[in-house]
Amino acid sequence: MVLLVDLPINAITGAVEDTVKTVAQTGANFAEAATGAVGDAVGSVKGTIGGAVGDAVKGVVGDVTGAIGATVAN
Repeated sequence: MVLLVDLPINAITGAVEDTVKTVAQTGANFAEAATGAVGDAVGSVKGTIGGAVGDAVKGVVGDVTGAIGATVAN
């Protein structure tokens, strides 16, 4: 059995530092992934809304153009 006092203090300190760095990096990776997922979801919603608005505008413009065309033809 190895007693804690037998271990070099530098090895213990290094192991703790490595663990802290790993935890911090894991947290950063998770935050980055979560941010990316939220960004993708927001982009998807924006795209859906933009498409719907674009279709509605095209429909209105088409209706107005058709009405003008029908008026001019008559």
